[in-house]
Amino acid sequence: MITNIFKVILLMSAIGSILTVVLLIIKPITKKIFSPKWQYYIWLTVLLVMILPVSIKLPDKTTEMLENTTNTDEVITNLPINDVQPKAQAQVTPKAPVALQLVLSDIPSIPINVIDVASLSWIVGVVLFFTLKIIRYIIFLKTIYQNSQVAECTKIDIDKITVRITDMIEAPLIIGLFHPVLLLPNVEITGENLNYILLHEMTHYRRNDLLYKWFAMLVNSIHWFNPFIYIVSKQIDEECEISCDLSVVADMTEQEQKNYMAVILNLLSASKVKTRLLTTQMASNKKMLMRRFTMIKNSKKTGRIISIASIILAISLFTTMAFASGIIKGNSLEDTNKLSTNIETDKITNNKTNVLLYCTDNGNRIDSSMIISFNRANGDISLLSIPRDVLLTKDEQNVKFSELLTIGSEQDLIDTVRNDFGVPVNYYVGIDFEAFRSIIDTLGGVEYDVPFDMYYNDPYENLNISLRKGRQILNGEQAEWLLRYRSGYKQGDFSRIEVQQNLIKEVIKQKLNLNNILKLKNVVEIIFKELTTNYPVSNLVDDMESIKNISSYNINTYTMPVSVKNTSERAYYLVDDSELMKIINKYFKLN
Repeated sequence: MITNIFKVILLMSAIGSILTVVLLIIKPITKKIFSPKWQYYIWLTVLLVMILPVSIKLPDKTTEMLENTTNTDEVITNLPINDVQPKAQAQVTPKAPVALQLVLSDIPSIPINVIDVASLSWIVGVVLFFTLKIIRYIIFLKTIYQNSQVAECTKIDIDKITVRITDMIEAPLIIGLFHPVLLLPNVEITGENLNYILLHEMTHYRRNDLLYKWFAMLVNSIHWFNPFIYIVSKQIDEECEISCDLSVVADMTEQEQKNYMAVILNLLSASKVKTRLLTTQMASNKKMLMRRFTMIKNSKKTGRIISIASIILAISLFTTMAFASGIIKGNSLEDTNKLSTNIETDKITNNKTNVLLYCTDNGNRIDSSMIISFNRANGDISLLSIPRDVLLTKDEQNVKFSELLTIGSEQDLIDTVRNDFGVPVNYYVGIDFEAFRSIIDTLGGVEYDVPFDMYYNDPYENLNISLRKGRQILNGEQAEWLLRYRSGYKQGDFSRIEVQQNLIKEVIKQKLNLNNILKLKNVVEIIFKELTTNYPVSNLVDDMESIKNISSYNINTYTMPVSVKNTSERAYYLVDDSELMKIINKYFKLN
């Protein structure tokens, strides 16, 4: 029981960490656009993702079994080819379910004693963390009540909040979730200054800031092992005071704002001010005060459009992470038998990662494929495209590279790239054209200069290409046409591959930026629903830091060097091993 709960907590903690990283990355932009109130409450989305059993899960998709019949694409038995023989009715391996096949830190393979010990350590940590916080809070309350006295304040409703004066604090604060008490320092406070103090603290009270802080403490207790939750708690404390200040001074004159800041400054005691657990606190350290004063001086009202955009962004971030949480929990904990956990790939290295990306048509044939190598050290990306008509020998039969999935599995495809071509593969990502179209449409299309008029009609593939020459914004269907168009190129498939590489570069250049953050939810939904991959979601937090280094100007493209083999039927390609190894050793070798 505890073990299962611990696994779910780990997954929710990972999703919360991802959302935290995203918010920190976009904060330099959002703090200039959105209100301090938004900056304060946006961290509530992280807490909700990490604590509430909220998830959006897609309906299971029925696995499509391939018929064990002959295929329209021929299997070449011997060269030269005179009579093409239909391929034998060998056992066809069904395609894996069209769903995200996740591997999360290999949790299912952890020895039972290890996961039991980790689960026990977690629950002990939760109890200790929460207990110590409560004990500290109770001791503080008891000490305060023993060293304070009730004071009258006609400006406060005594039925809702009690006022006490004490020598133990240097700045006003509120304690008590159910029976709030306003504590004032035992110093002389003028009537005007008291008004400013009450405005500040009662704003905290009306906004239920203490409830927010208690909730943050509860989440912190459950995720005590996660360093990101401490970052979230710190952000909440800082943004709480700033947003409260801006709410207080919203209707003040410039002189009143100066007087308000003077009150806060007078309450500061550099040697004594410290954070009080589960309280509001008007004063803060010098660094924080400078930021608060800067925000007050530069305060301005947020426009209606910006307010709506901020709400949309907050909802999008939360629903995206809730969706991701549901998919991950559903696929890794409830349906582990559907995962491709037995796929063998090369071990990850520190500097480079190689990903095999392939796109399939309706018949599960590989239409386009490439190896994408990402260099973490300098942000360089190298693309190595594999022509679909490369000739291979499998089980004493000659087959095209494009047929590997129709006669085998993802493992056969990966083994071919690793062993026959000598290209290391860390991860694989398979996508069909339907998903490709959806992603491009969600991103608002991609601008591209079509080199010439492209017209083609294939009723068997249900493919009707109609593209005009010139620079234009391609929607998902048009981008697919560009990828799949084959005839009309002077250099045949090599020119087609060059166009594919240029399109990928344009997508990275135009769409890999913060302007598309609002579209993240829909893109993630498509990816989780349609992709077949062994990429572990637990790597996202680390990889997001590396992704920031990607530059569209550091993308290098290559095509697998081949020689042409002409037959009476058509031309095929044979790999030039020596030239290929030069490219691999220079750009794709893992180190």
